[in-house]
Amino acid sequence: MNKDASPIVIIGAGFAGLSAAIEAAKHHPVVVLEKMAAPGGNSIISDGGIAVPSTPQQKAAGIEDSPALMAEDILRAGGGYPDLVEKVTSEALEAFNFLKESGVEFSESVEKFGGHSVARCIAPKEALSGRIILKALEKRAVKMHIDLRRRAYASRLIKDNEGRVSAVEVTYHSNRTHRKDKARIHAENVIITTGGFGADAKLLSRLDASLEGVPTTNSPSASGDMLIEAERIGAELIDMDAIQLAPWTSPDEKGFGEGPSFGEYIAHPYGIAVDESGNRFVNERLDRKTVADAMLALSSPPVAIADKTAVQHSGKNLEKPLKKGIVKRCDTIEALAEACNLPKSNLARTIGAYNAGVGKDGAPDAMPIDTPPFYAMRLKPKIHHTMGGIKIDVQARALGKEGALVPGLFAAGEAAGGVHGRNRLGGAAITDCIVMGRIAGGSATYQS
Repeated sequence: MNKDASPIVIIGAGFAGLSAAIEAAKHHPVVVLEKMAAPGGNSIISDGGIAVPSTPQQKAAGIEDSPALMAEDILRAGGGYPDLVEKVTSEALEAFNFLKESGVEFSESVEKFGGHSVARCIAPKEALSGRIILKALEKRAVKMHIDLRRRAYASRLIKDNEGRVSAVEVTYHSNRTHRKDKARIHAENVIITTGGFGADAKLLSRLDASLEGVPTTNSPSASGDMLIEAERIGAELIDMDAIQLAPWTSPDEKGFGEGPSFGEYIAHPYGIAVDESGNRFVNERLDRKTVADAMLALSSPPVAIADKTAVQHSGKNLEKPLKKGIVKRCDTIEALAEACNLPKSNLARTIGAYNAGVGKDGAPDAMPIDTPPFYAMRLKPKIHHTMGGIKIDVQARALGKEGALVPGLFAAGEAAGGVHGRNRLGGAAITDCIVMGRIAGGSATYQS
């Protein structure tokens, strides 16, 4: 490694950024710029579930899967770019092993998130949190002596006389003295891994006026400033109006919160959701957009319901959402209906009809709701993921109009568009971040 060479500059220290840094640092000096006080962004507040085909966990459970089947599911749900989808799915298992090599221990169970044709989503063993993955990657980066700079806000990309991205203007914010020191870092290549723009209310409402005032699960760091900067220097932004709402979040807490541990991992795969009349209004196992759209059409927040068997089957701990009052627990369906202001007789009929259909063609993966205690949580979709971003190729190189390369610029993770198309499947974002982050890091080391 030539230590005197200009570094590869990576903007953003989440899953994609740290994966890119680890890969690039094997061959080249690396500087990672993180505008917040600590790495992580949306990565650290995610649930950490990653979608991977052909894992040992699937084989142990007798689940047949393949990269081709996962690609088929992603394309059916969102209609993304087939070459990018094929790249992500074909290298998903390698990315999973990369995380295990980085120190992440995964659960032995696999989950079937909405829109997937088989169970292929796996969460960290220690806790249902992206923090586990993020801290493992950060620890590996520290061991590799990667230069990770916090409170370092990248504001401008600079091109040289030949039109190549060759430097980054950065402002360092001092927490102690409140000073703002500006500098310019000359770069061999630049990789944008700043995530999406799910917390940028102004940009969101400009793209879709109906989203004004809709809450978000996103970290405050999820702004679109670096995407706009990439567009300014010639990169093309695609699918920017493809904005996904999470259908398993609660209106009774801010941000991502604790509710998804029940909504996403228990109620949606193994329970039901009912409207204010106690009726089901959607197949809870469908993709996120379909379920969220059905919820938005209601006049009041629906309620997710599951039982003791579903909780035990999921292996998830509900201590935190129960303590916060986000999830309610009752010994009978009648008590649950009263606690949630639902009509008792109609809710009982709905659950009875649902139980009668378990195991039949309409609900082959469902399980009956008949074992107390029973659990419930109010639901409200929140802005969760922005599928659009910088257009890239399978080498994570940024593309401009008509497919022309933007020399010196790469992008990965939620900052890049094309992988998920108009609608993302659960768990596929982390797969995308790790796979394309590693590819971006590798590409940036050998393309000058």
